[in-house]
Amino acid sequence: MNGEKESDRLDPRDMVALLYRYESTREDHRQWQQDAQLQCRAAEHLMAANLRAFDALTDGMPMETAAPLLIDLQLHRPALMLAAYSVELMLKSLIVKKDPKATGIEIHDLNKLSEIAGMQSTLDQDVLSNLKQFAIWKGRYSTSKPTKKMLSDLKKQAEHVEKVLSSDKAKFRDIRPLPGLQLPTALHDHSAKAEDGSGSASINFFNQAMGIYRMIFQEWRK
Repeated sequence: MNGEKESDRLDPRDMVALLYRYESTREDHRQWQQDAQLQCRAAEHLMAANLRAFDALTDGMPMETAAPLLIDLQLHRPALMLAAYSVELMLKSLIVKKDPKATGIEIHDLNKLSEIAGMQSTLDQDVLSNLKQFAIWKGRYSTSKPTKKMLSDLKKQAEHVEKVLSSDKAKFRDIRPLPGLQLPTALHDHSAKAEDGSGSASINFFNQAMGIYRMIFQEWRK
């Protein structure tokens, strides 16, 4: 059983039903569009709460009143994650509408999907590239998966700290990061963008994402 609980196992009949449901809806571009619209609406609701918090906090609100709004100020991250999902689903809807048997769309690469959909030259590829990062990790995690170099540098730093602490003459300043190492920082280690933080940049980026969604939708309606 490998530690697997009975309740965790998927009944073969359920598995067949799930596969049939996917295969039966995969070629339905309207279902893809409805799912895209759902994600879009959810993203708009979250961003609206973020905007209310942003406006209140920048209006000189007393800290005791503003404190409960601080979590809402971070809602731009899941909002952008859902915006990325909506763009992804809308692109897939367009692709399937053009070719119900289209292959190679079981991906989250918005740039590649825009190419398959025939909208690569129409949609801002930089926005798509940044947006998909929110679907991959920025909308869910505080930091991204470390690169191989970062893991190596973290090991070097850990060994350095261990060596320093073993000395009776160790001082706090001696454990500072070694020069030239690629070490992670709080939220955005090796892919920081202006829109990652809460504020006007993330709001503008969300509007760009929604603009792309509408462009795909208009193409889908033709």
